[in-house]
Amino acid sequence: MLQKSFAKKQVSRICKNTIVTAIFCICIITIFIFLNGTNITNLYLSPIKSGDAETITALYKQDKTCVSIQVDELFYTGWDHTTDGKVTSSYYMYDAGDMYILCEMPKKFTEDTYNNFKLTGVVSKFSKIDRDVLWEISGEAAEANELTRYETDEWFASVKIDATKSILWMQVIYGIGLLLIAFCLFKIVSSIYYIGNYQKHKAYRNLTKDNYTPERLDEQLTADLESNLLLKSGAVTITENWIISTTPYKVTVRYMDELVWAYKVVTKHRTNGIPTGKTYSVNLAFSDRTSLSLVAKNVKEADNRVEELWNIIPKLVVGYSPELADMYQKDMPAFLQLRDNAKNPVEQPPVEQVPVEEPSMSQPSAE
Repeated sequence: MLQKSFAKKQVSRICKNTIVTAIFCICIITIFIFLNGTNITNLYLSPIKSGDAETITALYKQDKTCVSIQVDELFYTGWDHTTDGKVTSSYYMYDAGDMYILCEMPKKFTEDTYNNFKLTGVVSKFSKIDRDVLWEISGEAAEANELTRYETDEWFASVKIDATKSILWMQVIYGIGLLLIAFCLFKIVSSIYYIGNYQKHKAYRNLTKDNYTPERLDEQLTADLESNLLLKSGAVTITENWIISTTPYKVTVRYMDELVWAYKVVTKHRTNGIPTGKTYSVNLAFSDRTSLSLVAKNVKEADNRVEELWNIIPKLVVGYSPELADMYQKDMPAFLQLRDNAKNPVEQPPVEQVPVEEPSMSQPSAE
């Protein structure tokens, strides 16, 4: 029985989906870290303490390396980075011995000079705006010292220190990423464990219904699926006694008589306002006001699905009307009384009477 156990199959399916999702998340987070180029060890354990030109210039190939250095004098260059006429950052420099290092500072820095200043930021390659600023600064230096631009270009390092990005904020962001990787690894290991010990998984322990224990309900479902399977459509399976629905990480089991209403839905699709076709489905509504959807290839298959359900459950309200929808939402006892009538009073309506759903910009509409 264990080889065919419904619960074992479901736990195995959920665990495999969890493993795939966890591996995908690890790949995405790892790619994000590598694309941003941050040296994780440097970020958390040892920001560069030396601010001399040789050390900073050598970091050119290690883009995004964090630094925390003490400079004797940080002075304003006279240039700012503006967006829509508003200053977003200012350009400063400090003398690193053989060269000057360009520093992009937050807009709150307004003084011309800062002495004995602790500079914290990341070493970054020049953007186009940075290169334009340095071109102007080099030109001003050449003019003031009666030198050629070629000579003054040698005064400036080929990288900058970006102090607009908080190292603390970067530590928080990357810390969250590393924690997510650790969590994903835990989920992979635990899922592998549960595949071999399915009775300890949450999905198995939650497999209860009224007086049914997980073990007894597992036996009932396994037997029903083997000998009393009536309908299977996508993630929905109907047996003689149960309605089973699954999602990638969950399985839900309902009694057959919890299904109280079924009707077809025709969905009209549009691209840029142009009709591109229709899709069909059957909506299953339950006594707890939850619902499921069965996908159909065409309107005939949708009609056949509704008819199948009515044959399986004679006391089932079929077809849609605004009055039924209102009663279902506001007066469930009355709806259940309608359902319990020996003769179903609702005939299945034509397609144009199925509910209309107002679409969002990216979602299909329903006809």
